[in-house]
Amino acid sequence: MIRKALKKDYSEILKLNRNDVEMLSPLDDNILGKMDELSEIFQVIEEDNRVIAFILTFKDGCDYWSDNYGWFLDNYTNYIYIDRIVIDESYRKRGLAQELYENLFNYALKNKYNLVCAEIDIEPEYNYPSIRFHEKMGFRQVGTRISKQTLTVSLQVKELK
Repeated sequence: MIRKALKKDYSEILKLNRNDVEMLSPLDDNILGKMDELSEIFQVIEEDNRVIAFILTFKDGCDYWSDNYGWFLDNYTNYIYIDRIVIDESYRKRGLAQELYENLFNYALKNKYNLVCAEIDIEPEYNYPSIRFHEKMGFRQVGTRISKQTLTVSLQVKELK
């Protein structure tokens, strides 16, 4: 079941984030609360009263502090930025990420956004599963940048029609 993330979900969301922190930035309760306030879509997938996945997005023009978000803000308008999507390891390869993305695309189209934007780590460790997934979902690379953590990221967009 996809539903809006609630404050009561934070501990499970933070645990999911910690489990994949090498591909994400660290979060704590305070940062997550601020992100929640700014988010356009912050949803979870729940199964058996347990959060097994989440997606966190921002629309263009909000006060989000991410440098990667800032790159899109400088280069595009009328978009939704995917900050992070995390699927519990034991639930991967079941189509949950695709379900969350399709839900996001439908929302974006309904609300007349032109683009969905995302970034994927490509150096020092190339994130092949994420690159392949985003290609399958219709994203294309529009740039790269080196983040503060000396990671190179692929900046990607999906045009909506």
